Amino acid sequence: DFNGVISFNGGTVPDHVAVRYLESPSVSEKFNIKWAGQSMGSAIFTSDGRLTGDVETVFIPCDQASNTCTVPVKAPSVALVFLSDDAIAQSSPADAASSLTFATSIYTGKGQHPIIDPAVLKTMNGDGGPGPRHTGSTSKGQSQQQLGAAARNAAIPALMSLFALAMGVVLVAGRG
Repeated sequence: DFNGVISFNGGTVPDHVAVRYLESPSVSEKFNIKWAGQSMGSAIFTSDGRLTGDVETVFIPCDQASNTCTVPVKAPSVALVFLSDDAIAQSSPADAASSLTFATSIYTGKGQHPIIDPAVLKTMNGDGGPGPRHTGSTSKGQSQQQLGAAARNAAIPALMSLFALAMGVVLVAGRG
């Protein structure tokens, strides 16, 4: 955990700051990630991209005698600090109509989200599985053929450069 100290040199020190956190329980977390208390769901493929839940804004008092505000930041998280009530008001919609969104219009019929077998997801597009990783095709054998063609295409300029170097050495040696 960390305590960030905001120092004010001159001007008026606010009596408080408003803070919204981007947080998760660990750095390896994939699903339980929250922005200001809101999340997009707790499992893979269950979100339509809209934040759900109530917005959480933490108000932290400042020390006006020392011209500082101390903002606690739990690991792993990020704190967005608003230095005035006007700033927090401008970043918050006044009503639901000002942030109008539309629900998804396509449904799968199985809990409203696609289901992909993790074993298939792990090996699709040539990513994963045994042996070296080759990408470029979802057709069996295609990525190996593309790899061979890429190696040939890379070898031709290298051989031409080597030939040009050898010819240069012969020409310089012949003048000497």
